[in-house]
Amino acid sequence: MSKKNKNQVGYRLHKNRIVFSGSEIIRTIKYPLTSDNFQEIKNFKQSIINDDLTIRGDINLNDYLKYSYNNKKIYTLFDFWVDSLKAGVIWADKGATLSLYRDIFFPNNKSIKDIIWKNASEKIKNFFDRDKFIDKFISKKQLRSNSTIISFKKRLNDCLKEEIKKENQQVLDFIDYLTSLFFDDKGKVKLNTLEQEKIWKDLGLNKDFIKQSKPQGDFKDITFLIIPELINFEVNSIETLINIRKHWLIKYFNNETDINDWLKKILDLVGNFNSFSNYFNNIFNSLKNGKTKEIGEALFYYLPSENDYKKKVFSSLEFLSEKAKLLSNHSDLVNSWADYRMFFLGKIQSWFSNFIKRQTELDKKIFEFKSNLIKSNEYLNSLNIKEARNELIEIKNLIQKLINIKDEDIKKEKEF
Repeated sequence: MSKKNKNQVGYRLHKNRIVFSGSEIIRTIKYPLTSDNFQEIKNFKQSIINDDLTIRGDINLNDYLKYSYNNKKIYTLFDFWVDSLKAGVIWADKGATLSLYRDIFFPNNKSIKDIIWKNASEKIKNFFDRDKFIDKFISKKQLRSNSTIISFKKRLNDCLKEEIKKENQQVLDFIDYLTSLFFDDKGKVKLNTLEQEKIWKDLGLNKDFIKQSKPQGDFKDITFLIIPELINFEVNSIETLINIRKHWLIKYFNNETDINDWLKKILDLVGNFNSFSNYFNNIFNSLKNGKTKEIGEALFYYLPSENDYKKKVFSSLEFLSEKAKLLSNHSDLVNSWADYRMFFLGKIQSWFSNFIKRQTELDKKIFEFKSNLIKSNEYLNSLNIKEARNELIEIKNLIQKLINIKDEDIKKEKEF
């Protein structure tokens, strides 16, 4: 580098470094927040403080002395999240996932896919996988005008059953037949939305069932369910509330990895926490305004409709409605509490990851401990000691008692 370049400073030096590195560089420029309106700045600062206080509570000393120490309890967004766990809430990343929850967690309820597939034409039933075909063609919107024959046939091929060979002439002929129903000789979509729906109905696949299986109106985008088995208003331990859900998932999944993955899913501690965009906005505001009946009606598109089930779900909604009324209004800095979800749920996600890691390590330690106890017991049984015989018997009995503790008892101890 020449002497001239060495003497370069500021933006010229910055520019030459970018050119030299050949990479993209982001430059952050900081500037002081100033205004002629000092009251405006003061209000802005106070809004930030108030929102943060309502999200997390009085966790620093000054706030604690001001509020909790003087018996002025602040009900926080975190409290509302915990109360939601108490009320048996599970979340889903999007509304469509609730249909999956319905099929998995309530198998005795006839799924909407069963109802649709029952009347499908024989060739469709014989050639195509039910779930794939319904997801790709019946649940989706109609073909767009710019759809192509190639993409249409690819989707059909992707839906074929594993045991059906794609080169099977009968299958190829049927795919050509289906294609001819929707496309003209020039390869353009020839049907409008209503005409496409009629074609599917003629093939025994009624899209109306899909519409009827989802809530409409203000709560068509709900992203949560209430599971009565998970309701426990008395428990205050977050760890216990999480473990109750984990124990519930054991009924549906056997593999520990699957259980932990599904635990993250039903808590929606993945991705961008999309479920809370709806839950901390529309649902929260509706609960605060007492719209429990309307929310409940939307939930029962996905839940069993037995009276006992309904009673428990509506009891939880009433509980959450009262709790929502305790939370202060957010500031004008945001449109809803949902705008803080990345910050808020990010902290919980971090805690949850550490919680799962710690539980896994604990399970491993318990297994190793019991293995060592068994070895110790075998060793003591091999000894022929006459002295201190009573003490030895007591030790052996204690070891055997520890060995006989069932894993379920250990899990229950961790839960409660």
